[in-house]
Amino acid sequence: ASYRVEPILKFQDAAPCPTLTCNAFDLDTPFEVPLRINAGGPTIVDDLGRTWLGDPGPGLDPLGIRTDIGSGTNTILEWCNPDAVSLEELGIDPVDPGAEVFRSIRWDVGNDGVDWHIELPIPDGTYIVNLYFCESCCDQRHFKISLEDEILEEDVHRAAYADAFHQVAVYPFREVEVSDGALSIGLLPCPECPGATDFNAILSALEVIPADEDPCENPNFRRCAGRIQCEAVDGEAAVSWSPPECFEAEGYEVYRNGELILELDGLETSFEDTLVSRSQSYRIETLVPDGVRPCRAMSCTLTDNTLPFAVPLRVNAGGQTVTDKEGRTWLGDPNVNADELGIRVDPLGGAQVVANWCPADWLGIEELGFDPADPAITDLFQSIRWDVGVDGISWVMEFPVPDGEYTVNLFFIECCCADRHFKVEIQDELVVEDIHHDIMSSVSGSSIEGVEVEGGILRIALLPCGDPECPGGVNGDALVSAIEILPENLVLPPEEICDNGIDDDRDGRADCDDTDCSETAQCQEPAGPTFVRGDANSDGSINLTDGVVPLLYLFSGGAEPACLDATDTNDTGSIEITDAIIIFSWLFSGGAAPAEPSPLSPGYSSEECAGDPTDDGIGCDRPSPVCN
Repeated sequence: ASYRVEPILKFQDAAPCPTLTCNAFDLDTPFEVPLRINAGGPTIVDDLGRTWLGDPGPGLDPLGIRTDIGSGTNTILEWCNPDAVSLEELGIDPVDPGAEVFRSIRWDVGNDGVDWHIELPIPDGTYIVNLYFCESCCDQRHFKISLEDEILEEDVHRAAYADAFHQVAVYPFREVEVSDGALSIGLLPCPECPGATDFNAILSALEVIPADEDPCENPNFRRCAGRIQCEAVDGEAAVSWSPPECFEAEGYEVYRNGELILELDGLETSFEDTLVSRSQSYRIETLVPDGVRPCRAMSCTLTDNTLPFAVPLRVNAGGQTVTDKEGRTWLGDPNVNADELGIRVDPLGGAQVVANWCPADWLGIEELGFDPADPAITDLFQSIRWDVGVDGISWVMEFPVPDGEYTVNLFFIECCCADRHFKVEIQDELVVEDIHHDIMSSVSGSSIEGVEVEGGILRIALLPCGDPECPGGVNGDALVSAIEILPENLVLPPEEICDNGIDDDRDGRADCDDTDCSETAQCQEPAGPTFVRGDANSDGSINLTDGVVPLLYLFSGGAEPACLDATDTNDTGSIEITDAIIIFSWLFSGGAAPAEPSPLSPGYSSEECAGDPTDDGIGCDRPSPVCN
């Protein structure tokens, strides 16, 4: 039970007194619901009068909820600096004292063999369970969530729920049934998750709310669309997200690599797309009604290493994919020993990353032409990818891009080592002789213009440079924060020819499998049955009978032809004596063939079948088996 005492002042001009609060615990009594817990922090009462019970102290279990005292035993009181925009998107006022709930965490040592399980004694019923997370350091952290001993989220990591560090996000679970007097929650390590090197689960806060309680009754509450999911299967992208709560989106704008490709209705929560470049980044902007605070864009990236990159190309070395305020997408290249973009010639060259290397100097960012107040830019210059210079393995990157001329911009930040010296080769030519920094936290850039690409590969090497070649060079561990490849004069590939079986434009897809051909006539699905003109009885060949059929139909009360469109040999939209004459003339006198789709010979093939190019009001009730 949580108690709050508000002093009532006898004299109106007296200074207000602080509210008095305290908690009393009886571990033999179940919790009341709704239940809210501040993981790792003290009890807090927010401006809506909701109490978030404190769960503070490393090694402690003041609420009696951990099934093993050795699990989830660690806390950090000042873990996260909650991002104000992300709080607003969750319907939380950033200046509300309740926002402090998301500053602390409780966390578990994931590889100690003791799984972190929470048991909350609550009345049986149906609940909404909200778990809140805020990451401040570790993109390699991956864990799973279970409720009532069932895994409901298989890979929780920062890139799945937030665009940047310190953004707060929620995983909501609806219709959670409790039938044994306790809700079981598991925050479990995931060593098998892609890119996972840190299995230490964290938790900022949790809520357990009766399912029949409507949060939308609170006029200040609303939740943006979120929890975007991206999947690539057989060259196709499938993207989905959860809908907003307490308001209806007016629509969504979908951007691929910064270009608007779709405008969706507000009720849509998914789309499919074709992968056309090696790394495809999607950004979904939610269009909100008047009076509703804007929502942050949702984003995700998919990679197909069989395809070349689209240009311009930007890479966030050592970090996650981010989109800056200018709409430029910097593709993520995260995780130690990982190569998600498929660019490192030797996987051990440049295998190291530091996600939180150090905060960059704002003046230096500004001098490079970037906005230091842009969160994506500060993220960009906070991470690095680096190489062990003394291991004898050269750090070489190869970027599949269209042939042409480019400007290559390389960005660096130094946080520790004034004796670090390295050099840059592009296309196997030395272009920068000695990169080093005398001032810590300083950022710099090297711009190399006129880089020629022939053969579809741009090659960049970051190599150690010791003394005396580079005076003072002791540390040869090359690093880079970001890479930008900007086209100057592209040699455009040839256009795709849609019926020759060749991948003419070298994008990995030929003919109708190529999106360039999707609108052409030969790649369109016919609107109706397919046929060949002249086969009036739909028997798969054209002969004397096909000229007799329309005559019997017109003059002797014969049956209607099996396919009126095929019988209409001059495509006038009606059956007439001329249609029979055309058949006889073509078969026996060398006359012109029937109108399209025309037969090449009396025994036509399926390749000659097509739909009616004219909307003439007649159809084909019984198509030929050759065509259908």
